[in-house]
Amino acid sequence: MEITKIQKQRKKNNRYNIFVDNKYVFSISGNDLLKTHIKKGPINKEKLQKVQDIASIGTLYEYSLIYEAIRLHSLLEHKNYLYKKAQHLDIEKEKRNKYIKKALDKLIENGYQDDKNFTTWFIEQRIKSPKPKGTISIKKELQKKGISPDLIKECTESLIDIETETQNAQILANKKIHQLQNSRNKLSDKEIREKVTRYLLSRGYAYNVIKCLQLIWDKELFHL
Repeated sequence: MEITKIQKQRKKNNRYNIFVDNKYVFSISGNDLLKTHIKKGPINKEKLQKVQDIASIGTLYEYSLIYEAIRLHSLLEHKNYLYKKAQHLDIEKEKRNKYIKKALDKLIENGYQDDKNFTTWFIEQRIKSPKPKGTISIKKELQKKGISPDLIKECTESLIDIETETQNAQILANKKIHQLQNSRNKLSDKEIREKVTRYLLSRGYAYNVIKCLQLIWDKELFHL
């Protein structure tokens, strides 16, 4: 068995195709090519497998770099994303989890992924949105993204205070009330109040926050 050709890819200058016995076997990054010291000539099966392992991990790592560059992602999102990529690359099933872990360990070690940074960014995105979400919804979303309960608690408590939560809920409520009051279907103040309450609950606002706002609606908007 021997490596008969190492060919630079046309579209990706930092990747090389490896041919063994005149047949294409795998591709590898330029950095990993230098790291493994492989060159044309005889190679045993064990050495070739080690190089393929390094190449596969490197490819998954590069996918994660691109994925993180699009926007921040949680570690669980990266795992799910790389699992699909590993399937597409036909990486053997029994090796996928090992390769993915090594690729993500490298991503974290190099400072490209951190769940705390992701959680902070995610919360800020949700509370500064034109349609801000309440703490309950934000916590549920973060749980689905694999963020630990302790980290969710730490970040929500440091970034969302009762004033911010109430202000965001009031912005949404005012828009919804205006929309309902100007709709073709004439609704009573009680019906509007109920619809707005359900709307805020669906956006993840706690009932105690909504209860405080109801006093404002009754006094300032409905003139009751």
